[in-house]
Amino acid sequence: MTDNADLADITVANVTEVSATVTVSTWGCTDSDTCSGSQRASSGYVWFAAVQVDLGSSANDPHTYGMHGGLAVGGSGAQAQLYADWSGYCPSSSGGLALRSGGTACATPSMNPTHKPHTVVDLVEGRPYRLTFRRTACTVSEVFDIAGPVFGWQMTVTDTTTSEVSDAGTWCLPNASAVAHASVFSELYEPVACTTDLRSVTFDHIEYRSPAGVHTFSSASGHYNGNETSLDADCANVNLRSPAAGTIIDERMAAKGSGGGLVDEGPLW
Repeated sequence: MTDNADLADITVANVTEVSATVTVSTWGCTDSDTCSGSQRASSGYVWFAAVQVDLGSSANDPHTYGMHGGLAVGGSGAQAQLYADWSGYCPSSSGGLALRSGGTACATPSMNPTHKPHTVVDLVEGRPYRLTFRRTACTVSEVFDIAGPVFGWQMTVTDTTTSEVSDAGTWCLPNASAVAHASVFSELYEPVACTTDLRSVTFDHIEYRSPAGVHTFSSASGHYNGNETSLDADCANVNLRSPAAGTIIDERMAAKGSGGGLVDEGPLW
C-alpha cells in the first residue's frame, strides 16, 4: 500500500532543488511480518518514506525521469535498519524502466543515465533527517551513449540531531535541467499490511528552490493507493493528515479520517 500527497504545481522556472524533513517512527519489533523474536528482518517486506522529483527540461516537460529518494527498511537494500535509497524510473516515452545503482539502461539509448551510488546505512528510526535533492555538475566522461546536455542530481541526507551530512549519490541525467513536479509518499509492503510495526511517517518543511529563492508549496492533495495484494481501503487503521501547511503525517494504527485525516482523496492544506 502506498499513501501519496501531490504537491502544488511548480510554476516558477529553473527549480534546481527540493527538500523535506522526513521522520520514520516505529512501534518496536513485535509484528511477525517483519520480526523474528526480537530481531528485525532485512527482507520480505519494505517500508519506504520518500520524496519524488520529476526531472525534465522545464516545469511542464511531459518526458520526465520519475526519481524518488527516501528512507527505507527492508526492500532492495536488504537492511534491517533505516537506510537511504535514491533511485527512480526512465521517462515513459523511453520505456519507463526502473533505475537502480549502476544505471539500468532506458529503452532509448540516448536517455541512459549513470549513477554514483553512496549507500547511507544505520540511520536512526524516529530521528528527523533532512533530504535534499539538488542539481549539480556531471562531466562527460561519467556518461555513455548520451545525446544532449547532462545534468547531475544529487541526494544528501542531513541528520538534524548531529548536523552530519551524508551523500546518497548523484544521477547524471540527459536533458533533465529542472524539477517539473514533486510529491511525497509512504510505502508499506508486508504479507499482512494492516498490522505493522511502522508507526508513522512525517514529512515537514517541504520546500523548493529557484533563482528567485526558496519557495513553499502552496497546497497539497492526498490519496490512498492500493497494490495487487492489499488496499488501504481494506485497512481501518491508516490515516493520512496534515496538521499544518507544509506538514504531512501518514499514521499507521490510527483511525482513518481522525484528526483531520482523509477518508477519500482530498486536499491536505
